[in-house]
Amino acid sequence: MTAIYSSGVDTFLTIYNSNFVEIAQNDDSNGTLNSFISLNVNANALYYIRATAYGSDTGAYRISATNSVNQNAAPGASFATAINLAGGVQIPPGNISIALEADYYKYLAPRTGVVNFAMNAINDPNNPPVDTFLTIYNSDFIEIAHDDDGGTGLNSSVNISVTVNAIYYIQATAYGLGTGAYEVLATPQDADDVGDNLDATATLLSFTGNVASQSKTIGSALDVDVFRFTADVEGVYEIAVTPATASALAPVIEVIRNDGTTLLVFSSSANAGVAAFALPFLTLGQQVYVRVSGAGTTGNYTLQCNKTCCWYLIIMPMLTTPEQIRCQWES
Repeated sequence: MTAIYSSGVDTFLTIYNSNFVEIAQNDDSNGTLNSFISLNVNANALYYIRATAYGSDTGAYRISATNSVNQNAAPGASFATAINLAGGVQIPPGNISIALEADYYKYLAPRTGVVNFAMNAINDPNNPPVDTFLTIYNSDFIEIAHDDDGGTGLNSSVNISVTVNAIYYIQATAYGLGTGAYEVLATPQDADDVGDNLDATATLLSFTGNVASQSKTIGSALDVDVFRFTADVEGVYEIAVTPATASALAPVIEVIRNDGTTLLVFSSSANAGVAAFALPFLTLGQQVYVRVSGAGTTGNYTLQCNKTCCWYLIIMPMLTTPEQIRCQWES
């Protein structure tokens, strides 16, 4: 759907199936105010197209539907012939040879985490670099993200949280009527700086005096960090996760026993940037895991564990039996 006669109308295009269920929509394609949808259709099926303007805009427009069966048989010319894109593997460069042309790629997520999708212009001494425009779709061909200049200069870059074995489609095109050579990359991000297993691979919290501290990152909505330590004195341990300044992290703390059962849970999920606390009572020699997550939020944080409530071992040497000690502690 394209504005004509210099009307400048901001077009908005919606596609429905024969049951009047919306299956696709687009507002601003390729960085312009025009609308463009590439759709896989079935023979003899009926589709409805709704053409309107964004907001209260008005103006003349032209709408067109192009049967691209023949040209879309080429690799990368459509969703159906999308070129496989492997994480961290460079594939042959692409080329936007005519205005509004788009190339398609397919990415199968090898694991859950964050992947950076990037589209970079390839320098050509005879032509200016293409202003790239990148769009990401899920396996149902629904747009989940797009980017124009998120990379260096006019290059595109966007981070997506992906799910293991899920398929994602990447549409590579140019902003406006641009053309030129480019490369597309999918790079898994090492956002998981701490493991997520409740075993010996969990990050050890080492105490200096009465304090143990680690500064780490919840790098994606699904990221989980697991730490471990063993109580060297009996008492209440104060465990705090404090988001970094300006962090949007809403931390969740779980204190988990060595057998995998949960001892305590505290969440600040309704308060981004606010610290979360846990105060477990631990017996001498008890090993626990501290699991930190973000309830869908991300950001940097500091985990600190203090042996602040083990004072009775120092100031009450006259109490010798466990019953006396516990009675005084609870009073």
